[in-house]
Amino acid sequence: MLTPLTKKRGNGDLYERFPKTAAILEQLIALPRDEIVRRLGHRSRTHAEFIPSECLMYMLREASRQGNRSEWFNTLFLALYARCERNLAHAVSYGAVTDAETVREDILGEFQIILARGLGPEPQRLDVFEVVFDKAFVALRKNMLKKRRRIEHKEKAALQAADHDDEEGTASPFEPVQPEPDNAMRLNATELAIFRIQATERIDALPDKERRAVTLILRGHKIDASDPTKPSIAELCDVDERTVRNWLKSAAARLSDKLHGEAP
Repeated sequence: MLTPLTKKRGNGDLYERFPKTAAILEQLIALPRDEIVRRLGHRSRTHAEFIPSECLMYMLREASRQGNRSEWFNTLFLALYARCERNLAHAVSYGAVTDAETVREDILGEFQIILARGLGPEPQRLDVFEVVFDKAFVALRKNMLKKRRRIEHKEKAALQAADHDDEEGTASPFEPVQPEPDNAMRLNATELAIFRIQATERIDALPDKERRAVTLILRGHKIDASDPTKPSIAELCDVDERTVRNWLKSAAARLSDKLHGEAP
């Protein structure tokens, strides 16, 4: 029997999977894992053995309920993550937006946060992805693109203001600083994606200041950034850079103790 969805619509009715999705799931849960992995290799939606993303989301959630540090969980997560990457490679292409790579990373990062919360304390977040995954992901993508356009508008305004100040002989208010390395957690992109999903509950248990610093790192903020449109962690926490580094160092030690022997 499939695990039921629990999220309710505006009229009070529960979300329901489409009959076709439920039928495919009933078939999949009876198959050995190696057969499911083989079928995940089919990318064409028209292929008879193609596994819909709604089904992949269901299996990922079930694997999480059984313990999301498992190899099976990682296999399913990476399959879903790869699909999202391919989708964004086409939907957010170079020329369509400024700095397409950063926009794609931001969208994937937000999806990972939703997934982490959905696999943890807020399971209803993922019900819509089990019903209409593509529409839910498109809605997320459009929302992030709107945010990006607002940022670009602010950047343009800031540049115009800076140009005006230069013409008037006024010093620019933004002083250049040494950029922080992109990966303060010392993980590669794939490891960081898995870490964000698997460590959410452990991060939530950190002391408040450490939890906020780690959360901001995972949201893409730098410890001490020069980008005027995206405040640094030091600015957001109203402390100096050294304090933020100490919080992160302490948080890394706590997480390392709890995740010892369970590296992504």
